[in-house]
Amino acid sequence: MSPPSLSARLGVGKDVVTAAAVKLTFVESNESFTRSELLAEAKSATGYYKKSVGANLSNTLDQLVKSGDFTEVSKGTYSLSAHRREELERQFAS
Repeated sequence: MSPPSLSARLGVGKDVVTAAAVKLTFVESNESFTRSELLAEAKSATGYYKKSVGANLSNTLDQLVKSGDFTEVSKGTYSLSAHRREELERQFAS
């Protein structure tokens, strides 16, 4: 499953960063991912990715950590938080 199809299924549209995290976590079975891995996946979502996503990635990651959707496991390395991961697992199971 690609980030564009994940974005469509998640209903996040512009939130290609979350879709990229979902792919890295559920499709590629990564427990965590770096900022650069996340950006590379986001760029592969050609129908959703815009240059502003990359330019605002630091702010987006800060917001996702503050909202509790992501956890920063070490400097520049993130994972989906436990509660967000459970929500997404339920969403994809249906």
